[in-house]
Amino acid sequence: MVIRAMVRATGLVLLLLLALPAWPQEESEKPAAGAAKAAALVEQGFEFLKDGRNQEAVAAFQKAVKRQPQAAEAFYGLGWALINLRRYAESLEASQEAVRLKPDYAEAYHHLGMAYERLGRAQEAIPPFKEAIRLKPNANSYEGLGWAYSKLRRWPEAARAFQRRSCATPRNLLCGAPWWDATWPWATRSQP
Repeated sequence: MVIRAMVRATGLVLLLLLALPAWPQEESEKPAAGAAKAAALVEQGFEFLKDGRNQEAVAAFQKAVKRQPQAAEAFYGLGWALINLRRYAESLEASQEAVRLKPDYAEAYHHLGMAYERLGRAQEAIPPFKEAIRLKPNANSYEGLGWAYSKLRRWPEAARAFQRRSCATPRNLLCGAPWWDATWPWATRSQP
């Protein structure tokens, strides 16, 4: 009897030892599966954004962030969807996290600037817009910079940003047009 109990116990120990190598493999596969699911959620979130389904985009991006907290794209998309929903303070947080995770993410800097500007913090919007332009010059960031300068009544700088916006658009016939100064008379003189 004692021998049978010892054989059974030995058999159980061997079974456990044989099963041990499988446990780490299963655990190492889980993060990869989580990353793949997070990427699918991010893609789904951007599809929702394209369709104007911002609430659903927020939900998809939030799920992606929970699965993959290091996914800058998920935070960027979340910030974008929140701006569309006029939830600017939350957008600010998401955009800050996106640029923290990926410091060369021009689009995230643009949304960070937009969030600051929409919160009435135009002075704080200027550095993110400038960083977005430095990383990837584009018409939208120049326009955002122009609006931030306008809110601060910094007219000459606003005019230059708006003019650069027209020049950042491919094949824009208005780029460098002489009418600009006539259209923006305040751009050439100081305002009180």
